[in-house]
Amino acid sequence: LGTLYAYRDMYRQDLQMYKEGLRIDKLLRDSIGMVFSFRDIAYIHRELNHSDSVLLYFKQAKRVADLLEQRDLSDMVQSQLASVYTEMQWYDSARLALKDALRNSERPNLSGIYSIAGEFYQAIGEQDSANYYYRRLLQMGTVYAQEQAYRALTAQRVSQSGDSSFTALYNGLLHSLDSLRTLDRKANLLRAYADYNYLQSEQENDRLKARNERNRFMLVVGGAVIL
Repeated sequence: LGTLYAYRDMYRQDLQMYKEGLRIDKLLRDSIGMVFSFRDIAYIHRELNHSDSVLLYFKQAKRVADLLEQRDLSDMVQSQLASVYTEMQWYDSARLALKDALRNSERPNLSGIYSIAGEFYQAIGEQDSANYYYRRLLQMGTVYAQEQAYRALTAQRVSQSGDSSFTALYNGLLHSLDSLRTLDRKANLLRAYADYNYLQSEQENDRLKARNERNRFMLVVGGAVIL
């Protein structure tokens, strides 16, 4: 449920679901589940711009992964911390976290790690290193990571061309694509809230019906007792 809400950008409902998942993980003593729950809660706080909570939950996820000696989980969390540190411009911390994350050889994790590595090296001006990871993403990244890589590499070529009219056209294309994506997200969000409100109203109707049934039963019983 938390993931479904996240896809719909319904972050407050999403946060409630992930926290409930974490509560159940603790009851079950499911430490691996706790790592993912801490990570997911941190992600939602990041979307809500709660920077202190982001670092708190990512560090808790890292602590549990280290206690379990689960290197792949620890590296996965380290990559997310590297992304947060890069966003906060804490580049020394980002470099250290990324160094650990890049040890990871698990293919499902590499797309996200290489994506973060490209962002980091581009942010600190090491373009050759950034391009290396972007090109790796073109070979094995997810469709989202490949889009990021194509954008970054194409923007670099456009900038190097020195053709201002070409640059203006390219920037216009990106702006149009981003505007269309924003419209799609807004439409999806409106549909999600409509579905959510409908579900809430249906649940309220069911609750009222059940209460009415209980009241009717009590009236019948009460009448019988009086008679």
